[in-house]
Amino acid sequence: MAKPGILIKNAALFTGEDQSSAKELRWLASDEDRAQWADIGFGDPPEELCATSEVFDAEGMLLTPALVDCHTHLIYGGNRAAEFEKRLEGASYEEILQQGGGIHSTVKMTAEASDEELVEGAMERAQQLRKQGVSLIEVKTGYGLTVERERRLLHVLREFDESLGRHCRNTPDQVPVGVRRTLLLHTIPLEQRNDRTRFVQQLCEELIPEAASEGLAHAVDVFCEVGAFTLEEAELILEAGARNGLALKAHAEQITPT
Repeated sequence: MAKPGILIKNAALFTGEDQSSAKELRWLASDEDRAQWADIGFGDPPEELCATSEVFDAEGMLLTPALVDCHTHLIYGGNRAAEFEKRLEGASYEEILQQGGGIHSTVKMTAEASDEELVEGAMERAQQLRKQGVSLIEVKTGYGLTVERERRLLHVLREFDESLGRHCRNTPDQVPVGVRRTLLLHTIPLEQRNDRTRFVQQLCEELIPEAASEGLAHAVDVFCEVGAFTLEEAELILEAGARNGLALKAHAEQITPT
C-alpha cells in the first residue's frame, strides 16, 4: 500500500448513493487523490499510517465526491447588474430584451472585450468554482450570435481551457478541473432576422462542422424558444451536430411551451 499523505478524521461522508447516504467517517487515509484506507467505525488507524501522515480534523464538515457543474456561461464581457433594478420594479425578461437588454447587452459587451479579457474573466470564475469543490465544468459559448463572433468565442474557450489546465498542473494541491466545451446557439442575430433560413444554413454547413473538425467543441446546444430558434430550426441544428459527431443539448421551454 502506498504511503498516504493525509489522514482525515471525523468527517461526514456522503457517497451520493441515496438521500440517507451520509455516514460518520472516523478516519480516511488519502495518498494524493486516491483513498487508501477508511474506517466507518470508531477504531484508530494503523500506527504506520499515523507515522507517515498529516492528520486533518474535519469535524462538522462534509466529505463528498468532487462536484460537476454541467451548465455554465463563463465566457462573456461586462455584466447586467443594472437590469436587476428593472426586474425588481416588475419588468419581465422579455421586456428588457425588447429594450436592447438581456442577452443583447451581453453580446455587445462581449464583442467589445479583448480575447485576453474574456479568458481572464473566465479564469477568475473558474477559480471560484474550483475553490468550492467543482472538478468538471461545462462551459458554453452563446454570446457571439453571429457565425464570426461564435467562431471567435470557440477559440477563446479553447484558450481558456488550455490556460486552466496549465494553472491546475501548477497548483496540484488544489482540485484539478476539467472542461467540456459547448457551442451554444442562442438566437438569431438582429441583423440576420430577415434571412433566418440562410443563417441556420450557415450554422449547419459552416460553424458546426468547423467546431467539430477543429476540436473546438464537444457538444452543440440550441435555444428552442419563442424569439429564438423555432422547433424546426432547432431540429436542423441538432441533426447537423449529430452528423458531425457532437453531443446534443437543448435549452427548451424555458419561457413558453414550444
